Amino acid sequence: MTEGLAGVVDKGIMFQEVEISPRWYFAGITETFVNIGYGNDGNQVAYDYSYNAGNKSV
Repeated sequence: MTEGLAGVVDKGIMFQEVEISPRWYFAGITETFVNIGYGNDGNQVAYDYSYNAGNKSV
């Protein structure tokens, strides 16, 4: 799910470089919040996703 629907790919070490390419649109999800981390060390990535069908914007 992390690299699939959420579209979060750790390109470095412990989220120092991240690629975000969410696929929520294809699952019919218009709003969600993603927060992914590595255990208790504090390294994490988070984003809000919102799709507006009226003006076709993400």
